[in-house]
Amino acid sequence: MIELHGMHMELEPATWKEAAQAASDIIFGCVRAKATVSVDDLLKHHEKTIDDFFPRPQSDLLIARWSTLGSMAIEYSIKDEMPISQKTLVTTLCKKQHDYGPNNILRFEQQGLMIRVWDKISRLDNLTQKDYDPEVEESQIDTLLDIAGYSTIGIMLRRGWFRLPL
Repeated sequence: MIELHGMHMELEPATWKEAAQAASDIIFGCVRAKATVSVDDLLKHHEKTIDDFFPRPQSDLLIARWSTLGSMAIEYSIKDEMPISQKTLVTTLCKKQHDYGPNNILRFEQQGLMIRVWDKISRLDNLTQKDYDPEVEESQIDTLLDIAGYSTIGIMLRRGWFRLPL
C-alpha cells in the first residue's frame, strides 16, 4: 500500500510471488486466534462455496469464500498443533507453480479448484475418521497446505493475478 496526497492506494502485484503474498494476506487476515475448526466445518463451507459458484461463476462472493476456506485450513492446522506459516504457504505455492506451470490451473480455473479442494477435504475427513497409517505419503499438514494453497490461487484467479510472471 502506498500513500499519495493523504490517500491510501494498493499497488497491483507485478509478479506471481507478489500476487501469492497478497492473496495469502487476505487469507491470513481472516484467521481467528481461538478457532475450533473441524473437518465437517471445512466440508460444509466448501459445499456452500460450490452451491454459490456453479449458478454464478463470476460472483464476487468467491473471494470471501476462498478467504474463509483458506483461513479455516490454517486454523485447523493451528488447532492440531501443526501450524502453517504464511511464508511456507507462499514458498510452496511458488515452487509448485514453477514445477506445474500455469496451464494445469488455467485449463479449468475455478471449477478445477472446486474439485481439487473437494478431494483434499474428503481425504482429510477420511484420514481423521480412521485410525490407520495412510497408504499414500501425504500428511494432514500437506493436505491442509494444499487447501490453503488452492484457496490462495482462487483469490489470485478472481483478482486477475494468476497469469503474472513467476
